[in-house]
Amino acid sequence: MRISHAEQAIPELLADRKYALGLDAGVMLRKLHSIPAPADREIRGGRFRRKALRKIDAYRICPARLEGGEAMTAYNIENIGLVDAGLPICWNGTAA
Repeated sequence: MRISHAEQAIPELLADRKYALGLDAGVMLRKLHSIPAPADREIRGGRFRRKALRKIDAYRICPARLEGGEAMTAYNIENIGLVDAGLPICWNGTAA
């Protein structure tokens, strides 16, 4: 059996096979997303807040600087409370 990376193998497949693989992947993804998180799992906002603050702290102690970095850091700190607003952390092309 020949094993290859998907990015090499998929372009070589016929269109109907690519479509079938995409459908299968979607079914698997839907099943994965149907598994509920454990009841004792921390809410997303708290985890995201800690991660964002950790990255801000790392930026502050890093000697490298980005143009506009201080404004970006200030903006993130001012708006960190939005993670608790129930809004999605990111959009993946569909409304949550």
